[in-house]
Amino acid sequence: MGSARCSAFTNDSAHYAKQLEACEAAGDWLKAVELLAEVRALKLELPGEAFEPAVRLCSQSGQWQKAVSILEQAQAQGSISGPTAIAVFTTLLRERQPKAALQLLKDMDQRWTEGDSEARSRCYNMVARTCARGGMLDEGLKLLNYMQKSEVAINRDTYESLALACLRAGRGDRAEELFEERDYL
Repeated sequence: MGSARCSAFTNDSAHYAKQLEACEAAGDWLKAVELLAEVRALKLELPGEAFEPAVRLCSQSGQWQKAVSILEQAQAQGSISGPTAIAVFTTLLRERQPKAALQLLKDMDQRWTEGDSEARSRCYNMVARTCARGGMLDEGLKLLNYMQKSEVAINRDTYESLALACLRAGRGDRAEELFEERDYL
């Protein structure tokens, strides 16, 4: 059996939530995943925020597929925090997973609230950069266009990533436009 800090022998949802937090503190993503399997086997209902330590832990450990899967479970149980969403999108950027980032952004787009505008902006920017770095330039440019029309704050790194991807793709005129837009920030 696992260690006392990451194992649970009760069917109390609050206890499992605390154990997931302990796993995050210990850096033990595998135990967190095991705990979530126990929760499913016991058919316990955890609030969305109880999943967040496991999402962040898997993200930090480079386990992007697990992080996305657990994030989807968390969303089904309620909303998730901006920092947790940012952790997942940061991992998808680092791992160059544009398809997964675009799909997750689409799934989350209906769930953002007024108070999430900064996290929403950061996530949109990361997805645009993920597309640029992950070989999906046209999708990144479409997302940039959507961000401009929707008044989502765009940061310099996003313009630079897309402009550099345009240069690599032989689209120098579009790259020049993006660099000019960046300079007007």
